[in-house]
Amino acid sequence: MHGSPNALESFARGTRLATPFGESPVERLAQGDMVLTRTGPAAIRWTATRTACDPPGQIRIAAHAIDGKLPRRDLVLCADLAVVIDGLTLPITGLVNGATIVHDPVPHEQIQLALNHAPGIVAEGLTIARAPETSAPHGPAVIGMHARLLEQAQRLGWSLTDAPALHLVVDDERITPARMDRGWYAFPIPGGVRDMRIVSRAASPADLDPQTPDTRRLGVMIDRLVLRCRQREREFALRDRALAEGFHPPESDGLAAARWTDGNARLRLTRAARTRAELLVHVERGQVYWVGPSASQ
Repeated sequence: MHGSPNALESFARGTRLATPFGESPVERLAQGDMVLTRTGPAAIRWTATRTACDPPGQIRIAAHAIDGKLPRRDLVLCADLAVVIDGLTLPITGLVNGATIVHDPVPHEQIQLALNHAPGIVAEGLTIARAPETSAPHGPAVIGMHARLLEQAQRLGWSLTDAPALHLVVDDERITPARMDRGWYAFPIPGGVRDMRIVSRAASPADLDPQTPDTRRLGVMIDRLVLRCRQREREFALRDRALAEGFHPPESDGLAAARWTDGNARLRLTRAARTRAELLVHVERGQVYWVGPSASQ
Protein backbone atom coordinates (compact mmCIF):
# COMPACT_ATOMS: atom_id res chain seq x y z
CA MET A 1 0.00 0.00 0.00
CA HIS A 2 1.34 3.41 -0.97
CA GLY A 3 0.56 6.87 0.27
CA SER A 4 -0.86 8.24 3.46
CA PRO A 5 -3.92 10.16 4.72
CA ASN A 6 -2.29 13.20 3.04
CA ALA A 7 -2.84 11.75 -0.46
CA LEU A 8 -3.63 14.37 -3.10
CA GLU A 9 -7.25 13.33 -3.59
CA SER A 10 -9.64 11.19 -1.54
CA PHE A 11 -13.19 10.10 -2.35
CA ALA A 12 -15.81 7.96 -0.62
CA ARG A 13 -16.38 4.50 -2.04
CA GLY A 14 -19.09 4.64 -4.70
CA THR A 15 -18.26 8.17 -5.88
CA ARG A 16 -18.26 8.30 -9.67
CA LEU A 17 -15.26 10.02 -11.24
CA ALA A 18 -15.10 11.25 -14.82
CA THR A 19 -12.69 9.38 -17.12
CA PRO A 20 -12.04 9.66 -20.88
CA PHE A 21 -14.37 6.65 -21.28
CA GLY A 22 -17.23 7.83 -19.07
CA GLU A 23 -17.83 7.79 -15.33
CA SER A 24 -16.40 5.08 -13.08
CA PRO A 25 -16.79 4.34 -9.35
CA VAL A 26 -13.57 5.41 -7.67
CA GLU A 27 -12.92 1.94 -6.21
CA ARG A 28 -12.71 0.44 -9.70
CA LEU A 29 -9.85 2.69 -10.76
CA ALA A 30 -6.24 1.54 -10.57
CA GLN A 31 -2.68 2.67 -11.19
CA GLY A 32 -2.29 3.89 -14.75
CA ASP A 33 -5.98 4.65 -15.32
CA MET A 34 -6.89 8.14 -16.50
CA VAL A 35 -9.31 10.53 -14.83
CA LEU A 36 -10.55 13.90 -16.00
CA THR A 37 -9.30 16.94 -14.15
CA ARG A 38 -9.84 20.65 -14.41
CA THR A 39 -7.12 20.88 -17.07
CA GLY A 40 -7.67 17.57 -18.88
CA PRO A 41 -6.87 13.86 -18.43
CA ALA A 42 -4.34 12.80 -15.79
CA ALA A 43 -2.90 9.39 -14.93
CA ILE A 44 -3.31 7.78 -11.52
CA ARG A 45 0.10 7.05 -9.96
CA TRP A 46 -1.24 4.90 -7.12
CA THR A 47 -4.36 4.19 -5.07
CA ALA A 48 -4.91 3.35 -1.41
CA THR A 49 -7.78 3.03 1.05
CA ARG A 50 -8.50 4.31 4.52
CA THR A 51 -11.48 3.79 6.80
CA ALA A 52 -12.58 7.44 7.06
CA CYS A 53 -11.59 11.06 6.56
CA ASP A 54 -9.26 12.71 9.03
CA PRO A 55 -10.84 15.22 11.45
CA PRO A 56 -12.93 17.29 11.00
CA GLY A 57 -14.59 14.46 9.12
CA GLN A 58 -16.72 14.61 6.01
CA ILE A 59 -19.37 16.80 4.42
CA ARG A 60 -22.29 15.62 2.29
CA ILE A 61 -23.40 17.68 -0.70
CA ALA A 62 -26.91 16.67 -1.78
CA ALA A 63 -27.70 15.89 -5.39
CA HIS A 64 -28.40 19.08 -7.40
CA ALA A 65 -27.44 21.32 -4.44
CA ILE A 66 -25.17 23.57 -6.49
CA ASP A 67 -27.24 24.61 -9.48
CA GLY A 68 -30.16 22.24 -9.78
CA LYS A 69 -28.07 19.78 -11.83
CA LEU A 70 -24.84 19.16 -9.91
CA PRO A 71 -23.70 17.10 -8.24
CA ARG A 72 -25.53 14.37 -10.11
CA ARG A 73 -25.81 12.27 -6.93
CA ASP A 74 -25.14 12.89 -3.25
CA LEU A 75 -21.42 13.51 -2.86
CA VAL A 76 -19.52 12.81 0.38
CA LEU A 77 -16.20 14.64 0.65
CA CYS A 78 -13.53 15.08 3.29
CA ALA A 79 -13.94 18.46 4.93
CA ASP A 80 -10.49 19.68 3.86
CA LEU A 81 -11.50 19.70 0.19
CA ALA A 82 -12.96 22.43 -2.01
CA VAL A 83 -15.39 22.64 -4.90
CA VAL A 84 -14.78 24.65 -8.04
CA ILE A 85 -17.84 26.73 -8.97
CA ASP A 86 -17.81 29.42 -11.64
CA GLY A 87 -14.02 29.25 -11.68
CA LEU A 88 -13.73 29.84 -7.92
CA THR A 89 -12.12 27.25 -5.64
CA LEU A 90 -14.26 27.36 -2.48
CA PRO A 91 -13.63 25.37 0.74
CA ILE A 92 -16.68 23.24 1.39
CA THR A 93 -16.59 23.94 5.13
CA GLY A 94 -17.70 27.48 4.33
CA LEU A 95 -20.65 26.28 2.27
CA VAL A 96 -22.33 24.12 4.92
CA ASN A 97 -25.94 25.28 5.23
CA GLY A 98 -27.62 22.59 7.31
CA ALA A 99 -29.94 21.56 4.48
CA THR A 100 -28.32 20.53 1.21
CA ILE A 101 -24.71 20.71 2.45
CA VAL A 102 -24.21 19.17 5.88
CA HIS A 103 -21.64 17.56 8.13
CA ASP A 104 -22.03 13.78 7.76
CA PRO A 105 -21.37 11.97 11.06
CA VAL A 106 -21.22 8.50 9.46
CA PRO A 107 -17.66 7.45 8.50
CA HIS A 108 -17.23 6.48 4.85
CA GLU A 109 -14.39 4.38 3.52
CA GLN A 110 -12.11 6.57 1.42
CA ILE A 111 -10.22 5.72 -1.76
CA GLN A 112 -7.08 7.82 -2.10
CA LEU A 113 -5.66 8.76 -5.47
CA ALA A 114 -2.30 10.26 -6.32
CA LEU A 115 -2.02 11.86 -9.76
CA ASN A 116 0.87 13.07 -11.88
CA HIS A 117 -0.70 16.46 -11.37
CA ALA A 118 -3.81 17.35 -9.37
CA PRO A 119 -5.58 20.53 -10.45
CA GLY A 120 -8.91 19.02 -9.40
CA ILE A 121 -10.79 15.82 -10.26
CA VAL A 122 -14.32 15.77 -11.70
CA ALA A 123 -16.59 13.78 -9.36
CA GLU A 124 -20.34 13.46 -9.93
CA GLY A 125 -19.98 16.32 -12.40
CA LEU A 126 -18.29 18.71 -9.92
CA THR A 127 -14.61 19.62 -9.94
CA ILE A 128 -13.12 18.78 -6.54
CA ALA A 129 -9.77 20.18 -5.42
CA ARG A 130 -7.70 20.73 -2.33
CA ALA A 131 -8.74 23.86 -0.46
CA PRO A 132 -6.00 26.47 -0.98
CA GLU A 133 -4.06 27.08 2.22
CA THR A 134 -4.49 30.81 1.72
CA SER A 135 -8.25 30.68 1.12
CA ALA A 136 -10.48 32.35 3.69
CA PRO A 137 -13.18 29.89 4.82
CA HIS A 138 -15.61 32.78 5.14
CA GLY A 139 -14.25 35.27 2.65
CA PRO A 140 -16.49 37.36 0.35
CA ALA A 141 -16.57 34.73 -2.42
CA VAL A 142 -17.58 31.98 0.02
CA ILE A 143 -20.23 34.16 1.70
CA GLY A 144 -21.72 35.08 -1.68
CA MET A 145 -21.84 31.46 -2.79
CA HIS A 146 -23.31 30.39 0.56
CA ALA A 147 -26.20 32.82 0.02
CA ARG A 148 -26.73 31.51 -3.48
CA LEU A 149 -26.83 27.91 -2.24
CA LEU A 150 -29.40 28.85 0.42
CA GLU A 151 -31.67 30.05 -2.37
CA GLN A 152 -31.01 26.85 -4.31
CA ALA A 153 -31.94 24.76 -1.25
CA GLN A 154 -35.33 26.44 -1.16
CA ARG A 155 -35.82 25.80 -4.86
CA LEU A 156 -35.21 22.11 -4.08
CA GLY A 157 -38.09 22.16 -1.62
CA TRP A 158 -36.43 23.08 1.66
CA SER A 159 -38.21 25.71 3.76
CA LEU A 160 -37.55 27.67 6.94
CA THR A 161 -39.74 27.73 10.02
CA ASP A 162 -39.62 29.06 13.57
CA ALA A 163 -41.82 26.21 14.86
CA PRO A 164 -39.64 23.93 17.03
CA ALA A 165 -41.99 20.88 16.86
CA LEU A 166 -41.27 20.31 20.56
CA HIS A 167 -42.22 16.90 21.96
CA LEU A 168 -41.07 14.25 24.41
CA VAL A 169 -39.85 10.76 23.68
CA VAL A 170 -40.55 8.23 26.46
CA ASP A 171 -39.79 4.54 25.89
CA ASP A 172 -39.63 5.19 22.13
CA GLU A 173 -43.11 6.77 22.23
CA ARG A 174 -43.62 10.31 21.00
CA ILE A 175 -45.63 12.50 23.40
CA THR A 176 -47.00 15.78 22.06
CA PRO A 177 -47.97 18.67 24.34
CA ALA A 178 -51.47 18.58 25.81
CA ARG A 179 -51.42 22.36 26.18
CA MET A 180 -49.35 25.29 24.92
CA ASP A 181 -49.60 28.81 26.28
CA ARG A 182 -47.16 31.74 26.13
CA GLY A 183 -44.06 29.62 25.83
CA TRP A 184 -45.25 26.88 28.19
CA TYR A 185 -45.59 23.31 26.91
CA ALA A 186 -47.45 20.82 29.13
CA PHE A 187 -46.72 17.12 28.54
CA PRO A 188 -48.55 14.16 30.19
CA ILE A 189 -46.06 11.68 31.66
CA PRO A 190 -46.99 8.03 32.33
CA GLY A 191 -46.44 6.72 35.84
CA GLY A 192 -43.15 4.96 36.53
CA VAL A 193 -41.11 6.97 34.04
CA ARG A 194 -37.59 7.96 35.09
CA ASP A 195 -36.00 8.81 31.76
CA MET A 196 -37.26 10.97 28.92
CA ARG A 197 -35.97 13.11 26.09
CA ILE A 198 -36.98 16.63 25.16
CA VAL A 199 -36.86 16.61 21.37
CA SER A 200 -37.25 19.40 18.83
CA ARG A 201 -36.01 20.60 15.52
CA ALA A 202 -32.43 21.84 15.70
CA ALA A 203 -29.98 23.85 13.62
CA SER A 204 -26.69 25.67 13.85
CA PRO A 205 -26.75 29.48 13.66
CA ALA A 206 -23.79 29.21 11.25
CA ASP A 207 -25.97 27.26 8.81
CA LEU A 208 -27.74 30.45 7.76
CA ASP A 209 -25.02 32.96 8.63
CA PRO A 210 -21.52 31.65 7.88
CA GLN A 211 -19.96 34.69 9.55
CA THR A 212 -21.30 33.81 13.00
CA PRO A 213 -18.82 32.03 15.29
CA ASP A 214 -21.62 29.93 16.85
CA THR A 215 -21.50 26.50 15.24
CA ARG A 216 -23.39 24.71 18.03
CA ARG A 217 -26.41 22.63 17.13
CA LEU A 218 -29.29 24.33 18.96
CA GLY A 219 -32.82 23.15 19.59
CA VAL A 220 -34.74 25.33 22.04
CA MET A 221 -33.66 27.55 24.92
CA ILE A 222 -35.34 26.41 28.13
CA ASP A 223 -35.47 28.59 31.22
CA ARG A 224 -37.91 26.58 33.38
CA LEU A 225 -38.67 22.88 33.86
CA VAL A 226 -41.36 21.82 36.30
CA LEU A 227 -42.57 18.30 37.13
CA ARG A 228 -46.09 18.28 38.56
CA CYS A 229 -47.55 15.19 40.24
CA ARG A 230 -50.90 15.45 42.00
CA GLN A 231 -50.57 18.48 44.26
CA ARG A 232 -46.77 18.48 44.36
CA GLU A 233 -44.33 20.30 42.08
CA ARG A 234 -40.62 20.06 41.55
CA GLU A 235 -38.83 22.77 39.60
CA PHE A 236 -35.44 21.75 38.28
CA ALA A 237 -32.50 24.08 38.74
CA LEU A 238 -30.70 24.75 35.46
CA ARG A 239 -27.60 23.01 36.82
CA ASP A 240 -29.56 20.05 38.20
CA ARG A 241 -27.90 16.74 37.35
CA ALA A 242 -31.26 15.57 36.02
CA LEU A 243 -30.50 17.73 32.97
CA ALA A 244 -28.14 15.31 31.29
CA GLU A 245 -26.63 14.95 27.82
CA GLY A 246 -28.10 17.14 25.13
CA PHE A 247 -28.20 20.29 27.26
CA HIS A 248 -25.66 23.01 26.53
CA PRO A 249 -24.17 24.86 29.54
CA PRO A 250 -26.37 27.53 31.16
CA GLU A 251 -26.06 31.04 29.81
CA SER A 252 -27.38 34.35 31.06
CA ASP A 253 -28.22 37.74 29.61
CA GLY A 254 -27.60 39.35 33.00
CA LEU A 255 -31.26 39.15 34.04
CA ALA A 256 -32.21 35.51 33.60
CA ALA A 257 -30.48 32.21 32.86
CA ALA A 258 -31.46 29.48 30.45
CA ARG A 259 -30.06 26.43 28.68
CA TRP A 260 -30.15 25.50 25.03
CA THR A 261 -30.82 21.92 24.08
CA ASP A 262 -29.21 20.32 21.04
CA GLY A 263 -32.59 19.09 19.84
CA ASN A 264 -32.43 15.80 21.78
CA ALA A 265 -31.87 16.48 25.48
CA ARG A 266 -32.17 13.89 28.22
CA LEU A 267 -34.06 14.51 31.45
CA ARG A 268 -33.19 11.84 34.00
CA LEU A 269 -35.23 11.56 37.21
CA THR A 270 -33.80 10.08 40.39
CA ARG A 271 -37.23 8.87 41.41
CA ALA A 272 -40.13 7.96 39.16
CA ALA A 273 -43.62 9.28 39.85
CA ARG A 274 -45.92 6.44 40.87
CA THR A 275 -48.87 7.90 39.03
CA ARG A 276 -49.34 9.99 35.92
CA ALA A 277 -47.57 13.32 36.09
CA GLU A 278 -47.11 16.41 33.95
CA LEU A 279 -43.90 18.00 32.72
CA LEU A 280 -44.06 21.74 32.11
CA VAL A 281 -41.39 23.15 29.81
CA HIS A 282 -41.00 26.87 29.30
CA VAL A 283 -39.19 27.81 26.11
CA GLU A 284 -37.55 31.21 26.40
CA ARG A 285 -36.84 31.21 22.68
CA GLY A 286 -36.14 29.04 19.69
CA GLN A 287 -34.60 29.86 16.35
CA VAL A 288 -35.05 29.29 12.64
CA TYR A 289 -35.01 25.68 11.46
CA TRP A 290 -34.89 23.91 8.13
CA VAL A 291 -37.75 21.65 7.10
CA GLY A 292 -36.92 19.09 4.43
CA PRO A 293 -38.85 18.67 1.17
CA SER A 294 -40.83 15.61 2.30
CA ALA A 295 -41.89 17.30 5.57
CA SER A 296 -42.88 20.47 3.73
CA GLN A 297 -45.40 18.67 1.53
